[in-house]
Amino acid sequence: MLRTRLTLGLLPLLLLLLVVCAYAVRTSQELGDAVEAIFARNFRSIQEVQDLRAAAAQMNVALSDARQEGNLAAARRRFAEQEARFQRSLNEELLAQPAADKAELLNALDAQHRSFTQAGQETLRLGSLGGLELLKRTETAFFAVNRTLDALLERDHREIAGAEARMKARIDESLRLLLAAMLGAVGLFFYLAWRLADSFLRPIQAVTASALALGAGDLDREVPVTSQDELGQLARTFNALAVHLRAYRDADPASPTYGCYKWYTEDTAICDTNASFFICAPLAGLWLAHRKALSAAEREALRGVFVDVLPWFRRMAESPSLFY
Repeated sequence: MLRTRLTLGLLPLLLLLLVVCAYAVRTSQELGDAVEAIFARNFRSIQEVQDLRAAAAQMNVALSDARQEGNLAAARRRFAEQEARFQRSLNEELLAQPAADKAELLNALDAQHRSFTQAGQETLRLGSLGGLELLKRTETAFFAVNRTLDALLERDHREIAGAEARMKARIDESLRLLLAAMLGAVGLFFYLAWRLADSFLRPIQAVTASALALGAGDLDREVPVTSQDELGQLARTFNALAVHLRAYRDADPASPTYGCYKWYTEDTAICDTNASFFICAPLAGLWLAHRKALSAAEREALRGVFVDVLPWFRRMAESPSLFY
């Protein structure tokens, strides 16, 4: 029972620790999942942007070769391959359901890519015959594509920085909550320790006070029984001891043996032979030396004393180990 009280008393602290541990595990898992999702998404997006930039650069190289070398067939084939690569990567980004600001940039990139492709196809058709105006239009479209790709990269970097700031804020909030929970756990520990110590010490203090009172002769003192555990059993045992001691005592103020105790459990009456035992030697000398000088009443009183002491001497002679 006492172990049960101790366990139940510490149960709130255990529950608080379990809640704190569960919160810490859940928060760590959520942060880990969020970090993994954000960085995976942005890493893939950055890779796609780099792939788009490489495809656009290769398309521009093909156009430059067509203008300078005049190998239009090879330039057309290279331009078509890179244009298909660019369009495939761009479609993957559009199908990934991006955020509104990113979707706007991707749509602008799609339009700029179409303008660049149209200018490039015209350059491939004319070859070195394309004029300065066509070259200017092609380069303008190419630079517009690169500016939009730069904007996409900057947007991805901002999203990563924002995610880092949110995670840091979440970590700081979690640390504050954990610190508050730890302080609460410390406070709860001291409160529970004080309550448990008080619940254990009060019965022990009551038994101690009653034992002191019993030693001082106050047999009417009883220990209050406040529980059914081992401490309650101790209080009941002490009260039973006091009851047995009261049964051996003469509690009648009018009795000549008031305040005296039975010497043996089988005694039916209280006979205080203690005083008679200690004065029996001089009384025996008085009986032997001056018996004739005593009156009949005095001789009868001495005879009564000897009768009272005789059983005690007989028991002492039969079982000296009980007395010495």
